[in-house]
Amino acid sequence: MGIVKLGDVGKIVTGKTPSTKNAEYFGSDFMFITPDDIANNPSSITASKRYISEAGLNAIKANSIDGESVVVGCVGDIGTVGYVNEKCATNQQINSVTKIRPEFSAKFIYYRLMLLKDYLRSQAGQTVLPILPKSTFARIEIKIPPLPAQQSTARVLSALDDKITLNNKINAELEKMARLIYDYWFVQFNFPDKNNRPLLHYVFGWLRLGVWCG
Repeated sequence: MGIVKLGDVGKIVTGKTPSTKNAEYFGSDFMFITPDDIANNPSSITASKRYISEAGLNAIKANSIDGESVVVGCVGDIGTVGYVNEKCATNQQINSVTKIRPEFSAKFIYYRLMLLKDYLRSQAGQTVLPILPKSTFARIEIKIPPLPAQQSTARVLSALDDKITLNNKINAELEKMARLIYDYWFVQFNFPDKNNRPLLHYVFGWLRLGVWCG
């Protein structure tokens, strides 16, 4: 088990927002990640609320990230941690560890920093809006085992994350089905009879026969 600084794990990049005065900088080519996007799906960020164009990415090229990267909220709600594996950009509230050196597992760094939220907050400047600047962030030290141990740990935790994500999707679908059944049965009163035929089938039949004519 060794101790390394984040600045020695990879390149530290602070995000930047392209000029909002130029509409051509915004589009659908590349994710533009904010702390909210990290919170939505931290273990694998594949979508964002806002996107920028290729021109927008080129305008902030020095502040963009590429490949496996760990993104960390460092302004306001400090310590939100996410993992992304594609070319994209973040806003200025986020510091990223990108271009991670081969002796480190990006996913392990992600999981390690997930456990350090309170510590990251403690390193922020004591201002009205807490800020963990790039220079301080780069000096954060973390304990890291040899690469094989990093990779095996990351595989186990990633598998658990995938299982949780799948279960959440299943739960969301079950909830959607339950809402639909509730609407049919108790709002439209279209619940089935003992033969699994909807009650309204009989109601419409009675109406056609004039049963409800009085």
